[in-house]
Amino acid sequence: MDAERLIEKNLRNFLIVRTSQLYGPDPKRKNFAEKIVYMLRSHKKVYAAWDFYSTPTYVGNLAKAIIELMEQDKRGLFHISGIDFISRFDYVNMIADIFELNKTLIVKVQLKDLKLKAKRPVKGGLITKKAEAILETPILSCGQGLELFRKDLDGRL
Repeated sequence: MDAERLIEKNLRNFLIVRTSQLYGPDPKRKNFAEKIVYMLRSHKKVYAAWDFYSTPTYVGNLAKAIIELMEQDKRGLFHISGIDFISRFDYVNMIADIFELNKTLIVKVQLKDLKLKAKRPVKGGLITKKAEAILETPILSCGQGLELFRKDLDGRL
């Protein structure tokens, strides 16, 4: 936020894009969705918090939206993320459904039970109305993005 304020204060010609909870193909399996697919395909349990919410964002959709903003020469601050405000537990179940994986391996927990190293806000999503109003690129739902993600992964395997 400090960097954004500095940019806004000192530049007239800027574009800042905020996003949330990225997922997409990653050879290192560092994003959450790809880790879930890998773990469930490996028949490992997945612990997912029912009380942790975000707006997961498919990287391909984000990239198209940013390119469109640049082509339109837009300036200012935009939120671009998935349109679904969804719990991590529901997100993991949606991943399992779309990838046709074993949902019995998903364990519903509270965020505090995960004992994560970094503290996270329990409701960490973005509202995309400003971007949606000017973009021709549709902002995808979580299900739409995960379907594209599945095609990406299936093509890689």
